[in-house]
Amino acid sequence: MSTRSPRPDAMGPPFTEEDLSRLAGARSFARGQNYLSHVAELSAAEDRITATVYGSEPYHVVLLLAGPRLTGSCDCPYGQDGHFCKH
Repeated sequence: MSTRSPRPDAMGPPFTEEDLSRLAGARSFARGQNYLSHVAELSAAEDRITATVYGSEPYHVVLLLAGPRLTGSCDCPYGQDGHFCKH
């Protein structure tokens, strides 16, 4: 689990790379960094970020803030099994 970054006046998402790394785990986070150039259709709102990530297929990814908790989902096979994936 992750909490909001204590930066309410800062621009950008209310979570940090460290938050994502903790949630994804070191291996998925490191692998995910290689996908940054494959991100398209990025949309940010107050409580969520959505994107399409092009891997072997296009995958729909959502990062969601539910109160102080950061969660994520992806429609790739690994994400569908309930894991926080590299996408």
